[in-house]
Amino acid sequence: NGRICLPQPFEIPLRSLYSKKIKNLLWAGEHASCTSRASMSLRHPPTASQMKEDGAQALVGAARSAVSMPLAMLSKIDAMPQCSYWSSSPTLSDTALYPYFGRTYPSDAITTQGLPQLIASFGWTNIGVIHVNDDYANAYARGMRDNSPSAGGTVAASASFTGGDASTYEPACASLKASGVNIIVQRSNFNKKDSTKFSSSMLCLLDCFFLP
Repeated sequence: NGRICLPQPFEIPLRSLYSKKIKNLLWAGEHASCTSRASMSLRHPPTASQMKEDGAQALVGAARSAVSMPLAMLSKIDAMPQCSYWSSSPTLSDTALYPYFGRTYPSDAITTQGLPQLIASFGWTNIGVIHVNDDYANAYARGMRDNSPSAGGTVAASASFTGGDASTYEPACASLKASGVNIIVQRSNFNKKDSTKFSSSMLCLLDCFFLP
């Protein structure tokens, strides 16, 4: 399943969490200074919550919306401000659910308004969306479905797959192939190994235009 099982628990040195240049800034989860093997464990939300130390006043991250959401719930409990530089799910704009969450990256509520207009400018009207099945990508697909009609297009087909499960890639691609769409929007986040497998599954869609 692509995960690495460490032989035993490991300690997290405090020096790997604090910024050298910014006072009282805590870097948690996947952004801590560590090896790639350790980062697989540190990005797990329960582990990240345990990395909180007395005196820290802010949390930076995570990158992916699917990771930022549970971290934002923990930030709410701890009353700790959180700022993400890449999480774009519109759900994170709900200040009732995530009162301590902020970001420097635009919400997909904006980008999913602009992308259908760009697609329409090329004369494409039949849009397909293929995406990983997580909170971020599901919200993006909904935004495309909601905003495409006002730009003169329609999301004629949508297919999802499970991240890290190569057996779900080909069926998702095949369902879009059967729908007859002429442009496909892809939302996913692959490691190198899964990216190669997914690319092989997309060979049946070579006659479509892709927007990653």
